[in-house]
Amino acid sequence: MGVTFVFEVISWAVEAPAYYWYATDAINSLRCVFVFFIFCWKRSVLNLLLARAPEPARERFVRTSGVREAHGIKEHHNLP
Repeated sequence: MGVTFVFEVISWAVEAPAYYWYATDAINSLRCVFVFFIFCWKRSVLNLLLARAPEPARERFVRTSGVREAHGIKEHHNLP
C-alpha cells in the first residue's frame, strides 16, 4: 500500500504524461478487490451466500463450479 501511495504523490508532484501512471493507478484502484478476495472470499462465506441464493442460481453455480452439496456441507470436486 505504501508504494502505490508514494507513486500517487509523485504523479501529483511531477508533470508527466498521464499514461506514465496508468499501471500504478490500476493497482491502486484494484487494491480493494484484492483485499476482498483475500479476507472475504472464503469457503464459509461462499456457503452463506449459497444458502441465501435462490434455488436456480444455486444449482447453476454448483453445476458450473464443481461444488457439490453432501449432507449440507459443500465439497469441492475436480471436474474433467
